[in-house]
Amino acid sequence: PPRCGARGRRAMVVDYGKWNDLKIDDSGANNADEKPMERLDGGEGASGAGGAPATTVSAGKPVQAAGSAWNMNSWHYEERNWSKWGKDRLNELLDKADVAGTIGHDGLELELGLTFELTKSDGDSTTNIRKGKKIVIYDYELRIKFKGSVRGGDNSHEVSGVVDYELTVDDDEPDYTFKLNEDLPFKKKIETAVLAAIAERCRTFVKELTDKGGSAQGQGFASGAVQERVQVGQYNKFTAGPDGVANLQASAAEARRQGIIGDEKMKHLHNNTPTL
Repeated sequence: PPRCGARGRRAMVVDYGKWNDLKIDDSGANNADEKPMERLDGGEGASGAGGAPATTVSAGKPVQAAGSAWNMNSWHYEERNWSKWGKDRLNELLDKADVAGTIGHDGLELELGLTFELTKSDGDSTTNIRKGKKIVIYDYELRIKFKGSVRGGDNSHEVSGVVDYELTVDDDEPDYTFKLNEDLPFKKKIETAVLAAIAERCRTFVKELTDKGGSAQGQGFASGAVQERVQVGQYNKFTAGPDGVANLQASAAEARRQGIIGDEKMKHLHNNTPTL
């Protein structure tokens, strides 16, 4: 029979069986496999130099590059337009991009989660080659809306706003205007986090643009390499390579085979009037 206490009360029967399958981690580490969330506002754990997230976007110095095959030693001015690619790529990088991490406020660490919406991307981008150097040019006006929340413990604040951002090769520190729709004491921390996230994606854009419009080693005349040549009258002709005599002769033979050129057509290659 169950035992009673000193005053005759029945002792409570405790069933410990329900705790048999409980897994207890006494190693002192919680979620050891999960990486800590990135600090977004320049505090401890931030990825930028000196703890501050990087907000600069720079194209850097002109790089060595080769132009088209016709551009001997890549000496002459050559431009390629990448405006359509640029607009599409900025949309891929910024529209619907997610930002997740933490910001600090009053000794607390708050979780910040945002999603971007790119609503404007007007501008152009080009690469220019001159004297064997490639120069990158870009100038875009961006408008990026953001929406999400800030969580701390049991409290959560919905946040939203918009950034007008000028991405231009002339400014390593892009001009911008920032608007947060809510009046929060950690507005500046959210601003820092948003700008750092935009700058990170814009640096990716600039790097990819720099890799376009000219390779490190050209072809044909653009390569600048010494090729085997043969003297024909007063001219020096290449014997090999894309500009060589052998390649040109092969192209002419194929054109003859297809009937593109022939003995009669050779007489009026430059116009439709037969020669006498």
